[in-house]
Amino acid sequence: MKTSSKWFLRYGKTQNPSTSLFCFPHAGGNSSFFHIWKESLASHIELCLVQLPGRGSRAPEKPISDGSIMIDRLAYHLTLEIDRPFAFFGHSFGALIAFRLVQRLQRMGKTLPEHLFVSARQAPHLVSKTPHMFHYPDHVLVGILRSQDAIPMEILQDPVLCTRFLAVFRADLGIDHAYRYQQSPPLPCPITVFCGLLDKSLGQGDLMAWKDYTNRSFSFHVMAGDHHFPYCYPDRLTKIIARNLKAFR
Repeated sequence: MKTSSKWFLRYGKTQNPSTSLFCFPHAGGNSSFFHIWKESLASHIELCLVQLPGRGSRAPEKPISDGSIMIDRLAYHLTLEIDRPFAFFGHSFGALIAFRLVQRLQRMGKTLPEHLFVSARQAPHLVSKTPHMFHYPDHVLVGILRSQDAIPMEILQDPVLCTRFLAVFRADLGIDHAYRYQQSPPLPCPITVFCGLLDKSLGQGDLMAWKDYTNRSFSFHVMAGDHHFPYCYPDRLTKIIARNLKAFR
């Protein structure tokens, strides 16, 4: 990687890693959720954290609420970055963004990721079984997120941070709610799917349906933890990722 784009935060254990892994967080999430991966990810893989407007170091920026605009901008900035093999990891809402970005790169005739890793997300053609929360009042959203331990206490306790978070979260929910899958050919890259053993929001069939989205290899792994398992129990997950990307060392 050769640029210091504000869209991507890069962490490498060596000066010349062989592969870059771009990580896309859940709705309302930011790059900090993947910081725990810096120690467990294999040294031949550069960790590239996607930092979208409205979060982290880009908090003053207005969050993007249109999915097509988000994918267009990500595709543009990504094509300026890549100079080695790369892969995508997307968690929950981030899995949808990663998938759509692969589709966009394919339509543009650009280099595609060597592997697509997705977690805690039903296949794109399936409708979520959880209720859409886009129109919920702020206090209801906060209550749901608090009950799921999905919002850090420091955000809950700071009215300014909480307002910013809810703006980002609603923008992501709007993109998710507006998405409609359009039939397209299978992707020419392997897909690996992860789910949390204690995640009650998804059925394994919803996740296994991703196998129809690739004409390459497909694998499925059940991990310890609930919906947010990648941020709490990364060791086994990152080992599986490293094993799949070993061919590019």
